[in-house]
Amino acid sequence: AALYYAKISEEDISGYYCVYDLGGGTFDVSIVKISDNDVEVISTEGVFNLGGTDFDECLQKLVIKKFKDDLNIKISTEDFTLNEAEELKKSLGKSNERKARAKNKNVTITRKEFEESIENYIGQTEILCESVLEEAQIKPNEINKIIIVGGSTRIPCIKESITKIFKKEPYSFKNPDEMVALGAAIYAGFK
Repeated sequence: AALYYAKISEEDISGYYCVYDLGGGTFDVSIVKISDNDVEVISTEGVFNLGGTDFDECLQKLVIKKFKDDLNIKISTEDFTLNEAEELKKSLGKSNERKARAKNKNVTITRKEFEESIENYIGQTEILCESVLEEAQIKPNEINKIIIVGGSTRIPCIKESITKIFKKEPYSFKNPDEMVALGAAIYAGFK
């Protein structure tokens, strides 16, 4: 992702950057130093099993609980699947509330409820961000840009969390899912 950013940028981008990659199943955060299209990794942290699938599972559990609490209807993971939870998650990224449907009934899920259901995971990412800064011996104000990649970075509270830690808004590509692959292609071209 940093290589791709270095390649497409039309400005002098020498300095320190943070690459924050939160995808469907993993989380990685790295501090890199860019100079003349050369990218050096200074520090990196990550969690092998933390990502969108975890968020989908939290949302699925939330919907099941809301059906029981609000409608006194017991539903299972077959009644409201992980695929449905993923679609609901995506729509909550654009709206403050949405309906979840199961057994011909609806419950309202708010973005706030969803964000509260994943706050432990968000806390983990924040701890790792602080750790990577400490390991690199860099202060947030020394970072030129935070480059975010991975589909889960579309969740509004993720961007808020990044802004809180790094004291600046993150930079996002139009399609954050493709950035690592595009950077890998550039890297392969150098070989």
